[in-house]
Amino acid sequence: MSNLKMVVNEKSWEEMTDTERSWLVYRTLQSMDKRIEAIEKKRWVDSAKVLFGSIIGGAAAAIGINIGGYGR
Repeated sequence: MSNLKMVVNEKSWEEMTDTERSWLVYRTLQSMDKRIEAIEKKRWVDSAKVLFGSIIGGAAAAIGINIGGYGR
């Protein structure tokens, strides 16, 4: 599916046949489904980035405290 945004105003909706309206609704639902899937996948990637960033940041802080003499 393309990422093109379709703008349908009231006048164009009224001029559409029932078949065209049905296809428009179907394509819109398919597009929404793909976008939601992309958001859900991105959420897992973002969570993994936060986890690894926290681990690296915690390790860096621990090393910095020990090197700086604050851990003694």
